[in-house]
Amino acid sequence: NSDPLILVDGVERPMKSVEIGSVETISVLKDASATAVFGSRGANGVILITTKRGSMGKAIIRGMLNSVVKVPSKLPGKYDSYDALRVRNDVIEYELSKSPSSWNDYLPEEILRKYRYPANLEEAERYPNVDWTDVMFKDYATSQNANLNISGGTRFVKYFAGADFLREGDIFKVYENNSGYTPGFGFNRLNVRSNLDFQLTKSTVFKVNLSGSYGVRKSPWVFSGGDYSYWVDAYSAAPDVFMPLYSDGSWGYYAPNEGRAENSPRSLSTSGVQYRTTARMTTDFTLDQDLGMIIKGLKFLGTVSFDNTFEERERGVNNLYRNGVQRKWISPETGAVYYKEGNDG
Repeated sequence: NSDPLILVDGVERPMKSVEIGSVETISVLKDASATAVFGSRGANGVILITTKRGSMGKAIIRGMLNSVVKVPSKLPGKYDSYDALRVRNDVIEYELSKSPSSWNDYLPEEILRKYRYPANLEEAERYPNVDWTDVMFKDYATSQNANLNISGGTRFVKYFAGADFLREGDIFKVYENNSGYTPGFGFNRLNVRSNLDFQLTKSTVFKVNLSGSYGVRKSPWVFSGGDYSYWVDAYSAAPDVFMPLYSDGSWGYYAPNEGRAENSPRSLSTSGVQYRTTARMTTDFTLDQDLGMIIKGLKFLGTVSFDNTFEERERGVNNLYRNGVQRKWISPETGAVYYKEGNDG
């Protein structure tokens, strides 16, 4: 593949296995002469990540807290129902001579105004005017990253220890599903690291690196990265197609042709929820022996590493996905109400 070789303290590991607060240096090797020692594995470049280590002296404690505000971006601007249908009326008028039958789709001003100024809840649901961006997304969501570490050492042992916590907020609005769980997305992760350097003799250093992470990713049941049904309405749904959620608790759907419109809030709220838990532990034991007493500049460096990754998937709730929900559509022309039970699967 085209991925570079990533080495963390000399051991091949994914970049996400180390938190940013524990990084001392990052080096990128891309020249042939620099990557030759790594053979074919270095053909796409090498990224060397070195973690922080302790130094002789009093303990130094450092802390950091970052908070990020996220807002929806790159969303298309849309007309509301009233303006969009007015444009359709204008097109019908301009092309009436070529398509006289289109006059049947012309809406009088009295009906158009009901989309923008409904007299009551019944009219608002019969003549919907939905701002899908407002329906689907919060004004903003926040993410926090907190890091705390301590370093120091004596002549015998130098130490560095740190912990890092990450929380990713969800930009999607949450709708009640009456099923005892909260739908949506989320991610929480805790990373810990301890690097110890033991000066066994004047020429012998024994290094121990211990690190671990525990992350829980929340998403809809059997969610895959290519599933766009949870946000497609922000780009393609018309404002007058249906209400996302009616006052009687029914979810909206487009009865004349279901394939023409998706109800993203329904997909997100009724697809169940799963938690993907990933626990990773890494250990390095390194012996650094200076052999200068034999040959000047000669050194022996030996490393033994053990990595363990445990991943648990599809643990959550999918009762609504199995049992389905009630859906509803109201014809704006006749006021007739159409219901549908069950789910898409």
